[in-house]
Amino acid sequence: MVWGASSFDFHDLANGHLELRADGGYQNSASVWYFGEGPDSSKSNKTDFDREFTTTHISALGHFFDQKLTVGYTVGGLLVHVGPGNLSGTPSTNTLFTEANTPGLTQQSNFITGTTTVRLDLSQPGFSNPVGLQLEADDSQFFDQSGNHANFHLLETQATYYAPITNGIRTLVFRVRNETAFPEDHQVVPFYLQPTLGGPDDLRGYDRYRFYANGNSVATAEYRWSISQTVEMAIFGDGGNVYVRPGLIGFHDLHGDGGIGFRLKNKQASILRFDVGFSPEGVHVWLVFNDIFGKFSRIF
Repeated sequence: MVWGASSFDFHDLANGHLELRADGGYQNSASVWYFGEGPDSSKSNKTDFDREFTTTHISALGHFFDQKLTVGYTVGGLLVHVGPGNLSGTPSTNTLFTEANTPGLTQQSNFITGTTTVRLDLSQPGFSNPVGLQLEADDSQFFDQSGNHANFHLLETQATYYAPITNGIRTLVFRVRNETAFPEDHQVVPFYLQPTLGGPDDLRGYDRYRFYANGNSVATAEYRWSISQTVEMAIFGDGGNVYVRPGLIGFHDLHGDGGIGFRLKNKQASILRFDVGFSPEGVHVWLVFNDIFGKFSRIF
């Protein structure tokens, strides 16, 4: 993977109530997994494709009620290139799937994007984790600039609750998240922008990008115990599903996993996370530099 990003962030404007941000990024992932769309996609259909994103964004965020409420809007641009994968021994996605069942495979689009963000943080600092409830919602519009009938909007919601035990040395954490893409009439959602499940941030017992569809739901529970304020262990369980259209949201076709984790922390957020997930599809080991329950973050 080739990756690079830069940003300019102006904090504490208007006595701390206004934040302005500009950023740009580039990512070229030479081998991204694709198994087909829907909850019944087969692991035997594992393919890969090359995905190249170039992005730029300008954001304005307002902070209110002592930083508890954040409301903002982001305008951006997304340039896309998708090509054959190059991993030896794995078929390229375009050899097994077609434009008819995988929109965007041969006709990529460039987009203008606009995202409305609302965050409500009702938590308080604890020993090594926050205490209380955090809510977040992003609603993003994708305007196809290439004439490929790919206008849609993506709604993402997340709720996280931290319940301390024994003075915060031990903590129960619960997270529920939903992502749903709504294509406009006679439009499609390109497969490379569909919500996915699988990987270090949701279903940790499955391959990264194991399930693709126009919507997904996932719930996670963790039991954490702190060795110190900067070192933490965890036992976790994840469960989720994907669905091809909003009307099919529910608890059918669930996929689950469980596992153990180790974290290094700073200011109550993980800066390095080592998780081992177990599922019917095997054992998966993840070493990542993020917090699984952090704020929404997308490369596009």
